Amino acid sequence: MAGSGADTHSILRMMRYYTANGRKPFCDGQGASAVDRRWRDLYIKLGGNRTHAPRSRRKSP
Repeated sequence: MAGSGADTHSILRMMRYYTANGRKPFCDGQGASAVDRRWRDLYIKLGGNRTHAPRSRRKSP
């Protein structure tokens, strides 16, 4: 995210996507995976509003 290899455009696209779509249900009907939760955590760490972040509901067995 930082330094000479930073990809600001990709980070801003991710922030925009989560702000607009973060609370929508996943298309597979499942809860957030470990990868989804890491993206959510990054979104929040970068200043995204928690009310726009995906819920931390886990997958059902």
